[in-house]
Amino acid sequence: MNGKIHVILLAAGNSIRFGNNKLLHKIDGKPLYQFLPDTLKEVQSCDGVHCIVSQYKEILEQMAERGYHCVKNDKPEDGIAHSIRLGIEYLEEIGVLMKEDAILFGVCDQPYVLAETIEGLLESYRESKKGLGCLCKDGRLGNPAVFGAAYANELKALTKDQGGKKVIHRHLEDLCRWEAASAFELEDIDCKEALNLVQNIRQWQKKDLYFRIPESLDTLWKNKRMSQKSTELSGYRKRIGMREFLQHTGLSEVTKATVALVGAGGKTTFAYRLAEALRAEGKAVLVSTTTHMRETKEHCFIWREEPEAEVQLKSLRKCIRTPEVWTVGRKAEGGKIKSLPEEVLEELRKWEMILILEADGAKERLVKMPAEHEPVIPKGTDLVIGLTSQMAIGQKVGTAHRPELVKAFLGKTEEELLTEDDLFLIMTSSKGLKKNVSGIFLPVLNRCPKDWCPKEKQNWAEQGIILCEEME
Repeated sequence: MNGKIHVILLAAGNSIRFGNNKLLHKIDGKPLYQFLPDTLKEVQSCDGVHCIVSQYKEILEQMAERGYHCVKNDKPEDGIAHSIRLGIEYLEEIGVLMKEDAILFGVCDQPYVLAETIEGLLESYRESKKGLGCLCKDGRLGNPAVFGAAYANELKALTKDQGGKKVIHRHLEDLCRWEAASAFELEDIDCKEALNLVQNIRQWQKKDLYFRIPESLDTLWKNKRMSQKSTELSGYRKRIGMREFLQHTGLSEVTKATVALVGAGGKTTFAYRLAEALRAEGKAVLVSTTTHMRETKEHCFIWREEPEAEVQLKSLRKCIRTPEVWTVGRKAEGGKIKSLPEEVLEELRKWEMILILEADGAKERLVKMPAEHEPVIPKGTDLVIGLTSQMAIGQKVGTAHRPELVKAFLGKTEEELLTEDDLFLIMTSSKGLKKNVSGIFLPVLNRCPKDWCPKEKQNWAEQGIILCEEME
């Protein structure tokens, strides 16, 4: 496909289920209808005319100031088909829709979709030589969707509430699908209850972590753009975000798993970033500990001796169905929670959810060696993530957690400085972070400065060490 890709945004709905004009409802001070146009500003593949179809004067005036071509829909009661027809007829009227062109249709009540996802769809569509393209997740088709100009007449023939999917389902053999990383990217806001998810998901999207994944590791990535090799950091793939990291680990593909975090240097923060990302993908998630961890100020379920376990488990099930990430544990001293009774933990591991366990203690130090009783990894844990902080490099051995064990392992004194070679040994040794690990193990060097890389980067990559950058 060598033509231009025009954009038609649909913003003419009556918001019947919402109760009032949802498109003008503000989230973080911004009207809902502005999220998709703001996202599209970052999509370079949309190189044609951008227009919006709406019944609302305020929206048309604001979008005209942004440079959009604005089309008034005076008959919104005629359904989405009327808006589609008005948009196409406008492009034809001004003479910009050529036979080699395509049109990207988007709805303005869809705030979760990201620019990189739309860019991936359009790049894949261009390469596929097919006439149709749309986002999908686990077989479900969604918006935005792209239609070659050859389908313009068929789209204009739609009636009432028939949308573009009607045309897509007639021509599935001509459809290019692009898998969204998150199911929430396909969601629109139909009712006020759905707004409860917006704050959590948008906040997570702004606080992403970034990773460099070794090329040597097998991945579950589906989209070929994610598997490009790096030319700037030998042995490592290009910089990716948390969503792609979930695909790499396989967590985006499952609904039930136990994940244990061991080591030092940001386990708790990493656990909640991981949990928030999984929750944003629609997964049921619960955070707990097999040792001790800080008690969260909100959404923390304290397990008590009374009432009986069955009653508490019923209440906990309700908690994990909410948009928030919940933590569970027994009350401990010093503002902390401690591990659940063994039988309760085993019951939770049977549930259809991702259980994230902080399975090691480090007293907020940057690096550690485990004691004889550490870490506490439940038998049958699916994935163990071992963390050490890059910030430990250049610090004295005596600053580590359990410095006497670190001294003995490295053969250093407390006054000597830790090097990246020292961290490498701790992260890859069965006496270090790999201790008691029987399943899949992913070593992560946490809090790396942007563009930092180890001197022996090829060796680090071959050992599967993932580099996690500081949040921007």
